[in-house]
Amino acid sequence: EEKEIRFGYCTEFIILLKKEFTEEKEREFTAFLESIGDSIVCVADSEIVKVHVHTNDPGKAISRALTYGEQIGRASCRER
Repeated sequence: EEKEIRFGYCTEFIILLKKEFTEEKEREFTAFLESIGDSIVCVADSEIVKVHVHTNDPGKAISRALTYGEQIGRASCRER
C-alpha cells in the first residue's frame, strides 16, 4: 500500500552551536519542527545539532535552527 506524501522535502542539516542548546530549547525546537513537518530526528550534544525533517519548507526549519548557531552542512531533496 502506497502512502501519500504530505511533506515534499527530506531535509537534513547540522548546526554548529553558538549558544547553549538546553533540553528545553531542544523540546521547543522539536515542537516547531513537528508543526511544519514529520519524520523528525533531532540529536544534539554540546557542540552540534543534527536535524532530519520531512517538510514543505526547508527554509523555515533552517532559519529557526540558525537562531542557535551556524549551519555547517545541508541536504534537501524532493520526496517521490
